[in-house]
Amino acid sequence: MPEERDDTIQPDGPVASALPPEAVAERSRRRAWVTLLASACFVVILSSTACSLLMRSSSREARIRSLSDVSRLEGEPDIRIRIESLVEGIDLKGAALTEGGVPVLPGRIVRSDSGWRIQPSGPEGAVQAFGGDELTLVPGADGLIRIGEWTVRGRVCLDPRPDLSPGIFDIIEYIPVEQYLPGVLAREFYASWSLDAFKAQAIAARSYALHERLRRLSIGSHFDVEATTRDQVYGGITDNETAIRAVRETSGIVLVTEGHILRAYYSSTCGGRPASAADTWPTGPGFEYNLDRPLQAASRDHYCQFSPLHEWRVERSLDDLSRRFRVYGREHGLGMKRLTGIRSITVARHNGAGRPSHFKVTDTSGESWEYSGETIRLACNDGTDKTLPGITRDTRVHSSDCTFEVRGNRVVITGRGFGHGVGLCQYGAEGMSRAGLDAGAIILSFYPGATLQRAY
Repeated sequence: MPEERDDTIQPDGPVASALPPEAVAERSRRRAWVTLLASACFVVILSSTACSLLMRSSSREARIRSLSDVSRLEGEPDIRIRIESLVEGIDLKGAALTEGGVPVLPGRIVRSDSGWRIQPSGPEGAVQAFGGDELTLVPGADGLIRIGEWTVRGRVCLDPRPDLSPGIFDIIEYIPVEQYLPGVLAREFYASWSLDAFKAQAIAARSYALHERLRRLSIGSHFDVEATTRDQVYGGITDNETAIRAVRETSGIVLVTEGHILRAYYSSTCGGRPASAADTWPTGPGFEYNLDRPLQAASRDHYCQFSPLHEWRVERSLDDLSRRFRVYGREHGLGMKRLTGIRSITVARHNGAGRPSHFKVTDTSGESWEYSGETIRLACNDGTDKTLPGITRDTRVHSSDCTFEVRGNRVVITGRGFGHGVGLCQYGAEGMSRAGLDAGAIILSFYPGATLQRAY
């Protein structure tokens, strides 16, 4: 639900691409120094190489744009959802069929070098064995597959990960986009919320999913979206009638900017001041979509005042915060890895909506670093150091729209909103609907300059 989810929808799937903007920039600076040193001896070669790099960067940007061109979709596509990752075994809880029509009985599915084995869960039946790499299951007579904690309508592919271990595999559901979306909306919104808010969310979720699908296809990924907050929370089949109706009544409609599908980020509560994608995530080669104008912050009326996290206050010990920053810095190659202790955290820059976009972290030694608000939020909530207390609702830094006040050995953090704050505000969408606005007005208010278009 909106105030319970970790609203960090990542703009990039691969771990190597999930670095905060500062880590990407640090990599670029290191590479720049190497190039600069080389230029002392190879000026002519460097000039030619620089031209080539610029041409490749420009070409890649054009390719990324073309991949999300709305005209590329010739009909409703299937989407590949990774519902489980890196499992060593899973229970099939109902009968299914292989793609070839072979009945598969309920049981424990495991993978080895020789293929797949299914140990029956009941007293009857023999162990079933299947060769080959992938094992694809399709629904039986009832049209459903029950696997692990999931009940889904699509076919399910068990995809080995021999790069990690012979027995490790991912579980990926293949399903038409319009059948996927109700399972997203049912997890993203309260069932009691209004139809127009659901319809606005459906358009945003569809736009995000189709954009990520095309991006994933372009890099040869074996799936399109995660079923978690890394992309969009998905719960499988649902009987939520509002979610089903919202998807049906907006079928195929997406947000478009300059001819391509917009990567329509959204989060729970903006607190009245949206964030910019360009301040939040990388914008270099392969991430140019984060520069799209409808994803940048602008002042707007807001309607999320009824969110329980519209305003909030948490306290942490100075030692807790310093240790989390230091660990996060080591994980991502940031200067804060050298932190000995926090002296202060102050707002360095604001965006066009008045929201803090960058913070200055000053060490007790006097050294300081500037980071994006989203990097600060993630560092505050880093859970890598298991000797520290787990992050709870009462201690979580809920958004980057906040201020920090050091009081002795404590830090008081006062903020507003929940999530990254880019794009649609879920509580705001519901508030606008309660104020009488329809789905079209709601969705376009969160992505100024975008238009609505039917993709299929």
